[in-house]
Amino acid sequence: MSHLPTAEEQEWLLDELAELLARCGSDTFVAGPILTPDPRHFPDRWEPDAQGVFRMARRLLLYAGLGELTLVLTRERPPDDGHGTIAAWFSGIEGKACHFGIHPDIEQAPEKVAAAMAHEVAHAWRQARAVAVTDDRELDELLTDVTTVVLGFGVLATNAADRFRTFATDTHHHWQSSRLGYLPPQALAFLLAAQVRTRDGDARERSRIRAALERNQRATFDAALKALPPPAELRTRLGVGEPGSWPALPDLAQLTRPLDAQASGAIADLESEEQELLRSPRPVFRLRTARRHNPMGSLVPVGGLMFMLGLPIGILSESVVLQAEAGAGVLLALVGLFYMPRQVVWTCSDRECAAAIDERTAVCPGCAREFVASVGSRNEVLAREDALIDAGIVRETAVDEPAEPSAAGDGPEEDGPTRE
Repeated sequence: MSHLPTAEEQEWLLDELAELLARCGSDTFVAGPILTPDPRHFPDRWEPDAQGVFRMARRLLLYAGLGELTLVLTRERPPDDGHGTIAAWFSGIEGKACHFGIHPDIEQAPEKVAAAMAHEVAHAWRQARAVAVTDDRELDELLTDVTTVVLGFGVLATNAADRFRTFATDTHHHWQSSRLGYLPPQALAFLLAAQVRTRDGDARERSRIRAALERNQRATFDAALKALPPPAELRTRLGVGEPGSWPALPDLAQLTRPLDAQASGAIADLESEEQELLRSPRPVFRLRTARRHNPMGSLVPVGGLMFMLGLPIGILSESVVLQAEAGAGVLLALVGLFYMPRQVVWTCSDRECAAAIDERTAVCPGCAREFVASVGSRNEVLAREDALIDAGIVRETAVDEPAEPSAAGDGPEEDGPTRE
């Protein structure tokens, strides 16, 4: 990728950054922590599920100064809006409740979650500060990316703007590319460099931020640091004053204290009906348990025996009766072949229920649970259950033993992250 935005783009970025700082203040931009995806800034335990996303979103709200709000997280698969898969979304602030949504498919990647939620928390911050652009969605999305840098989320946003990964198998080498956000990675890396340049901090801080960036983004960051004006001139350009007028650095220990003592909120799981169905302690399937022989199939060997014995003996003895018997044997065998197809027997996969059903039954008449799918063997039942457990859709609990509630209830616990 080219290392820097064009001169015109650089001017636009600095103008919008300066306007945002003038309207909302520059304290966080000049003195707040610049977050990196590691336990230093995200000490909470990471789990690839709704609770893991909740903890990460809650932590980001605290960093954004919105910790007084109650987090309401909705987990669902939103409809396609024509702009590709929606990773996360902000639904607004109602009273003291801040509403977010998350697509379950990104829960396996903490960097994506942190980046997507950083962007959405920036949306919430903009609404809370009354600076959201309500009549131009595309512009507001671009300015929300600018806001992520102001809030200290610049590393998370910059990395997720364009992330490449390579991996190898026994026979092939593969690469993956993913992108979240609206501004290109060059623009975000430029804004991040402007923040670091404005602060003019020590070399260790620059090295820490630089080391956390992806390779391409790091190249833009380095180039921007060289291209930007001197710190004093840049501070004047952005209207942030001199370091002597800036607030003291926040206490990181206070910002990273355990969430279970300070978190409030709720998780609403609104996946599709099929996903809700799968969330029972143990799903049930329509199981093709056996194939039962039709009794009419026994006519085949009987008719065959009559034919093999009756025909040669009848010909040798010139017995019309035996020849007729051979002919009857052929007819019996044909009748048996016609009725031989074995009958499929369907039952509920729950061993304690095992109710007889047919392949179109939707709700088990025995245990009153809805069927997830049709399977052909016990091994397939186990494989599907394991897959659902691994995906976090089904909890690995006994049917008659409900899972114990977590000590933190709906609130968070404690490992590291990362943007839409």
